[in-house]
Amino acid sequence: GRDIEGLVSQAQQHDVVVVGTVFAGQSQADLVNSLLQTDVSVITVALRTPFDLAKYPDANVHICTYSSHEPSMRALASAVFGETTFQGRLPAAIPALYPAGHGIVP
Repeated sequence: GRDIEGLVSQAQQHDVVVVGTVFAGQSQADLVNSLLQTDVSVITVALRTPFDLAKYPDANVHICTYSSHEPSMRALASAVFGETTFQGRLPAAIPALYPAGHGIVP
């Protein structure tokens, strides 16, 4: 509703938005999908489980940290800002999106 509209409005003032979800329910999915309908580049981050990605399949950039604890958030920031490289593979398939083992391995 109005909260999502306000966040989307704020996001449109930026070139890139990083948005995290935790066991994405309908309101989180609605926010991400609303952001994806803007001209802003959106980086989606599933903070606990990669299955959140199924709730917003139109996102072009998917990251899963498997944790929202400080070390994971530091690693996420480091990779997003290009200080380290992303790496990892999905331990399970995300139905209709990616097979198990999909990912980036250096």
